Amino acid sequence: MTTISSNSDNKLLVITSLTGTDQQMVLNQTKGLQPPVPSKGSPNYQVFLKNFLHSPANNISTIANFLREQAKWEINSVENYQNYLNLFNNAPFLVGYSSSNREIKKNYNSVCSLLSGIYAIANVPTQKQDNEYGLKKFLHGDFENAPKNLTIITQNLQATEGQLILSFTKSNFIISYFPPQGINISRKPTYKISVDVDITTCTVAGPLYFEQNGEQFLGLGFINVTDWITETSTPISIQEKVIFQEKPSAQALAASNSIPSLIQSHQFISQAHTDLVGLVRLNYPTLLSQTTQQEKVVTVVWDNSALKSNDLDSSNIVPSGNITVATALLAGFSYFLLSGVYFSITGATAGKTNFNFTYNGTLSASAVQALLVQGSNITLV
Repeated sequence: MTTISSNSDNKLLVITSLTGTDQQMVLNQTKGLQPPVPSKGSPNYQVFLKNFLHSPANNISTIANFLREQAKWEINSVENYQNYLNLFNNAPFLVGYSSSNREIKKNYNSVCSLLSGIYAIANVPTQKQDNEYGLKKFLHGDFENAPKNLTIITQNLQATEGQLILSFTKSNFIISYFPPQGINISRKPTYKISVDVDITTCTVAGPLYFEQNGEQFLGLGFINVTDWITETSTPISIQEKVIFQEKPSAQALAASNSIPSLIQSHQFISQAHTDLVGLVRLNYPTLLSQTTQQEKVVTVVWDNSALKSNDLDSSNIVPSGNITVATALLAGFSYFLLSGVYFSITGATAGKTNFNFTYNGTLSASAVQALLVQGSNITLV
């Protein structure tokens, strides 16, 4: 087996997640689907089966884990990962399957901004970005002339408005370090990344399919959504769970009578940050070009008249439109990510809450419309 060892130059992470507006509903369904599966013929089995048939997400976690085992893909290796993905193609429980590849090159001037960029490119959901995954230690220090190799595989089950989309993103990063140049006291290092990104998107059949066919999947080796997420994600230690420096406990702060002064300091810092961002946005917009930003979609207006046709699955249709987000954008972004799918941004974005976009990938127009909806969480890069 080809494994990527935990050494100073190579690292592999597998991150499995559940996202979307129906996330809590799926978690509630999962509470009624705890292993082991009761014996067939027992009253408890019928209750369990009924719950399973009415939870497409738990069907998918069971199927995905079965296919992973069939492909012999272990999460400490990239070997057989592509075989695993290939098993989803033309599967009867899917109504759509697409894959794409893109190359990205970017520069960063700090480990924090580098980590933010890595998470955005690798399609790591916001809820998982609180974990540091040992990356700060991996990227620490001077590794000039010795590039680091980082591979991140994300599996994201998005549950939104009754629709399930299972997306896979494999990102191969080559990270080079260049020390600060010159004698200026504010000089910073440069981290250059070259990334090869493979994205596979699976649109899952509707609930009726699993109500009619789900019992056959229960015999594949049941695993519920929460256990699937845990068992198919790279384990992390307690020390790797927080990106930023350890904070003292609330009890320790109270004992030291430090809370009032900390609150006042936080207010000063917050105001200073607000003033600084406003100043930079107005006078030095290019300084924000490496920013990534998480946003929630408020409205989507589709402006392509072809989308009103009856042939939404035609590959000739290029979906486009206008998005409004909740807060003003901090920089000039060129694209945004949603469940591993890239959308191009047209026109200026800095300081605005709405912008135009187009989609030129392999998904059909109907799949794009189902994916990009009000309430979607997007990452602007």
